[in-house]
Amino acid sequence: MSRELIVTRQELVDLHRRAPRNAVLSVYLDQAEPGKAALRRGQSALNAGLRELERAHPDDRALAAAAEGARRIYRKLPPEDRRRHLVLFLSLESDWLWWRSLQLPPGDRMVWMDRPYLRPLVALLDSAPPVGVVVVASGIVRLLTWSQGVVDEATPRKFVLADEDWRRYAGPAPAHPGMAQQTSTNVEKYEDRVEVHLRRFLAEVGGEVAEAGERERWRRVVLLGAPALTEALAASLPDPWRSRVLPGPALNLARAPAGAVAGAVTGVVAGWVRARDREAVRELLDTVAVGGTAATGAQACLDLLRENRVSHLYLDDQLRLSGYRRPDGALIIADGPVPPGAAVERHLVERMIEMALDQGAAVTLVGGEAAERLRAAGGVGARLRY
Repeated sequence: MSRELIVTRQELVDLHRRAPRNAVLSVYLDQAEPGKAALRRGQSALNAGLRELERAHPDDRALAAAAEGARRIYRKLPPEDRRRHLVLFLSLESDWLWWRSLQLPPGDRMVWMDRPYLRPLVALLDSAPPVGVVVVASGIVRLLTWSQGVVDEATPRKFVLADEDWRRYAGPAPAHPGMAQQTSTNVEKYEDRVEVHLRRFLAEVGGEVAEAGERERWRRVVLLGAPALTEALAASLPDPWRSRVLPGPALNLARAPAGAVAGAVTGVVAGWVRARDREAVRELLDTVAVGGTAATGAQACLDLLRENRVSHLYLDDQLRLSGYRRPDGALIIADGPVPPGAAVERHLVERMIEMALDQGAAVTLVGGEAAERLRAAGGVGARLRY
């Protein structure tokens, strides 16, 4: 996998734990334009976003210096990285800089706060996990891993019928066009033989797909190709992989570049994630309703995080919470005045995400229908360890 285009959970944990003492400028840039237009669009979007942020903090000299540093760094990045989506974290603290170009858009956003703004990257980790891709054609099978919009290809597996088999079934070549033999029956027999060999080959590949899935920790496997071939391969997969198949478009991508394969898979994965999140939120709310090991509500889940009881945190992706931190360390959601001795906390959702990362809990930021249902329960839900 191309590490320069992939973000890992450990990197996010390290970014949180090694946050600088000074504030951090977080820059997220989507890149929608190809070629040279991408460079102009990126620079324009960066300048516009930084100007808007500086207007929101008119007297903050540290932000002004960080913004100028971000402009300078962006201009020095390799053109190929500026043509992609980009994330950049910058602090005035010496040598504190992190950036990454991405294949999937994180959403344009500029944030100035005490730590890196990790929410879009946490969402990316959960919504674009490693997925297996099997491209099936009559002559070749390709095994790939898709993650965060990037495709990593293993050595293609090829299916080839031996030359002697063709010679055996094709018959001798005619000496003259006018003396051509009827070979349609032989061709049909040859095609039948190919079909038998191909199905036997797909059965062998099914075992290899399962082994690769366990090794690469695929969440699902997408099958691309003609339905007759993908259905045969799906039937050959052992459990539980047979139930993890995501049907892909009926495209012949046997010799397509990795980027074309990635484009065909991205929409399939996005549809699966939406369905997964709807079902997960429904099950979470059902568990809460019967008194199971789950909870909803922002303050309740915040308290449970402090007790290290959360195994999976669910958040409305548009949620914003503020409040304060008491002297004993407890975080309180509130809109009113801060009590004496307490410290203002303007980014409590980010604090919740950081606590989950520290504790090894999964984090899912949900949108669409799943977010609407979760919003009705306070915008936060949690599966509990006990």
